[in-house]
Amino acid sequence: MLQGLAVGGEWSGAVLLAAEHAPASKRAFFSSWPQVGIPAGLVLSSAVFYFVGLMPEAAMMSWGWRLPFLASAILVGIGLYVRLRIDESPAFRAVRERGEVAKFPAVELVKTAKKSILIALLAHAGNSVVFYMASVFGLKYAAERGAGSGAVLLALIVAAALQIVTIPLAAILADRFGRRPVLIAGAVLTVLLAFPIFWLLGTGQFVPCLIALVLAISVLHALLYGPEASFLLELFETRLRYTGSAVGYQIGSMLFSGPTPFLAAALFAWAQSIWPLATYMVIAAVLTIIGVSMAKETRAIEFVSTKP
Repeated sequence: MLQGLAVGGEWSGAVLLAAEHAPASKRAFFSSWPQVGIPAGLVLSSAVFYFVGLMPEAAMMSWGWRLPFLASAILVGIGLYVRLRIDESPAFRAVRERGEVAKFPAVELVKTAKKSILIALLAHAGNSVVFYMASVFGLKYAAERGAGSGAVLLALIVAAALQIVTIPLAAILADRFGRRPVLIAGAVLTVLLAFPIFWLLGTGQFVPCLIALVLAISVLHALLYGPEASFLLELFETRLRYTGSAVGYQIGSMLFSGPTPFLAAALFAWAQSIWPLATYMVIAAVLTIIGVSMAKETRAIEFVSTKP
């Protein structure tokens, strides 16, 4: 619940400030960097739990499990320091100076931007399902197939570390070729690779599991997630941009991210096979293709209005 409250107001603010301070030609690249916090955090948390897991079981269950949570206080302090010293973006200041700040942005959003909200929700489907299917359910599935929890966790760390590089690379492609082509390419590849990824995880061997997690997280999720910040922000006008992108991202997460591990476990228990899980990923990718196809290419949109 605390994480939900935090990220609910955090993601849009972070990517919005990065995007609205960025040169127009590098907006996707700049706004992708706050999202690098996800794989960076995944590397840190997985590494900490990997080493905590090496402790004697009695010590780990008694007090060792608290260490990662206590260590996170350092990151909380850094985050607070940054938040207290950051300035509003030029685009928002221009809107405020003209007296155009929306008093009830959520109400205006529903009245004027229903299609953009729908596009944002659908665009978020693919990356949500891919990431949580791989990083949560995929770990348990591969470990139970014989790979071992430590080996699978190590594979996840490698995949997440690579994604620290591949998310900005995907955003660079989005700045050069457009948001829609990169997002659709990621979704199409998800359709093609969903079944092979689960076949690899099901081998229970370290190298195939590593390849599967690299494909899912470092490649597919990076392509679907790297351009997403700029794409969602560009769907909405400046005075509704924060609220619109937040609603699309967070409600999309509620619909697609949160339920994924639970639905995956239920589907596997029902079918005792990977085909419903891979099909689930395929459906999510198709929803993303539909949503992105409904939008116009937004790369050339100006954030700082020249309106007097």
